[in-house]
Amino acid sequence: MSQSEILKRATNPKQYDSQDLEWSLEASMESPRTQFLWEYLRGYVTEWKGKRVLDIGSGDGWLLAQALMAGASCAIGVEPSTHNVALSKKLNPDIEVFETSFEEYQIIKNSADIALGILSFSHIKNLQEVLVKIEDILSVNGELFLIVPDFIHFKKPRRKYKIEFEDLSAEEYVVSITRPSGTIADIVRTNSIYVEAAKKAGLDLVEVIPMLPTEKFMTQYSDLREFEGHPIMQLLRFRKSV
Repeated sequence: MSQSEILKRATNPKQYDSQDLEWSLEASMESPRTQFLWEYLRGYVTEWKGKRVLDIGSGDGWLLAQALMAGASCAIGVEPSTHNVALSKKLNPDIEVFETSFEEYQIIKNSADIALGILSFSHIKNLQEVLVKIEDILSVNGELFLIVPDFIHFKKPRRKYKIEFEDLSAEEYVVSITRPSGTIADIVRTNSIYVEAAKKAGLDLVEVIPMLPTEKFMTQYSDLREFEGHPIMQLLRFRKSV
């Protein structure tokens, strides 16, 4: 695919409804991919008791379900994929989910204490606009948790995937990765792009956690041992400025 084709797919709100993609198994709570995410998120989720949680790109709702189990006062998902929304309502009926992109979502100011973007911000074209919107929706001292692709890792050949990428700038590229479950396109950015855009929006960086492949993950995907000690994703945590 050309750069324009990859970018168009990456920012298409209905990408996960594509006929050439079957993402349900990889997105489920039981999948090794989701379990890897959970290994890094579980310590935070236990602290969300009494919090109002908003998940941007909530998929089948697995993380919001965990938030409710931890005592979150409410769990709201924003998910543009018709397939994912239907699956969320079936698997996690206690979650209120809106079928729309976050760009089109009608916010209520100060209505969330925790905002999540788990591998969803690599599908957002206008990062600054969305971060300003998140700052509006967060309460005082509210937090934003992002998990984003690692800038180096997502270009690397691995697992016999078909990988095509085009640079947008020195700190940003688009990539198309074809897995057995289908093709996903992403915009991959350096951490500094997220940090600078968040700061302009009034969100201060709290911590950055390189998400190294865990022993459990490498046991499930033994061919990923070559990446031991090297991050696959990045967890960025921000707090709304007072």
